[in-house]
Amino acid sequence: MSSSFFTNFHYVIACHEKAKAIDDPCAWIPWILWRIWKNSNSVVFKGLDFDAQITISKAKEDAMEWDERNRIANVSLQRNTDNEERKSWKPPPVEWLKCNTNASWLLVEERCGIGWILRDEFGNFKWMGAWTIPKVKSALEAEAEALCWALRMMVSLGYQKLILETDSLNLAKSVNQETTFSQLAPIIQDIRSMLTQIPEVKVVFYHREGNEAANRIAKKSISSSIRPCLLKRPMKVS
Repeated sequence: MSSSFFTNFHYVIACHEKAKAIDDPCAWIPWILWRIWKNSNSVVFKGLDFDAQITISKAKEDAMEWDERNRIANVSLQRNTDNEERKSWKPPPVEWLKCNTNASWLLVEERCGIGWILRDEFGNFKWMGAWTIPKVKSALEAEAEALCWALRMMVSLGYQKLILETDSLNLAKSVNQETTFSQLAPIIQDIRSMLTQIPEVKVVFYHREGNEAANRIAKKSISSSIRPCLLKRPMKVS
């Protein structure tokens, strides 16, 4: 140790920075210094004195508490970041297109509104479709109808690199042969058959927050009883 206060202080701080875990006494250095300062105030203003062992013990508690709160804050921040990332639509890779599909189903009336929107790697709008379909027995069937119609349009337009994105996990699993739903067998077979007509294509699941545009189109479709409608420019869906 040196006789210089600043040299010694720098040495102490350097020891703290080298600490790899909170249970390393070197990690407690800032709180030890804090406790020494608090103890000096207690002696001057309250006449209270604390020995070295109590000071170190309190500093350790402070360090542990700070570490725990910091860890919780980091976890919370990560969750918020994940949620924000989940909410945004993700563009496809370079030279690919992404088609988001969705359906809005009415149980009592057994009909649905379906919608899809096609965008490029820059998020630029290419095409969109909207349709109201009667006699649909389930929400899953409605989602399948949306995907099937969108895919049929993609095949007719001749696209070569395509991602089809749905917020129905069961539908994505069924198309990718990870699970089966017997009531959807005919339409799933149609979807798989059409997929073979596109050189590079994939059907993926994504959370509803990232599929909001297609969701709005589907809701507009069911509220307005739209016949099959294919648009080259966006329609108003607010």
